[in-house]
Amino acid sequence: MDKETAMKILGAKFLVPSAGKYTAEVNSISRYEDGQTAFIANVNLINSYQKAEATALFKAGEFQKACNKGLSISLKETDYIPGKRETVDVEVGLVTLKSGETALLAKSLIPRRAEAPTKSSWDFDEELVEESTSEDGDLA
Repeated sequence: MDKETAMKILGAKFLVPSAGKYTAEVNSISRYEDGQTAFIANVNLINSYQKAEATALFKAGEFQKACNKGLSISLKETDYIPGKRETVDVEVGLVTLKSGETALLAKSLIPRRAEAPTKSSWDFDEELVEESTSEDGDLA
């Protein structure tokens, strides 16, 4: 991966400063088998620790490794599985790691709820109005 592509990818990640619910875009979704089918969803969010790691990797010329830093979440086959580039909400919270440290990580992924649009009605039985033209022949 070249430097410019890495800058574009890293520039599209949003910093998560604290626990909460954030709107994100799914960058990729990967299926894997570990005794059962599961998925990893990578989103365009990054915490401060990951950003520092990505910055160090970028400065070392490790552009691909730098771009791999960011929030992800493991999903079961029975969970909602988003598509690539789908906008979702991500619940981020403090998680205690095996080392005893705490980190801001994705805890759940929630599909976005949108209002259903109303079908537009048209009355095509009305009398058509002829287009008028101006003196120079252009449509008015």
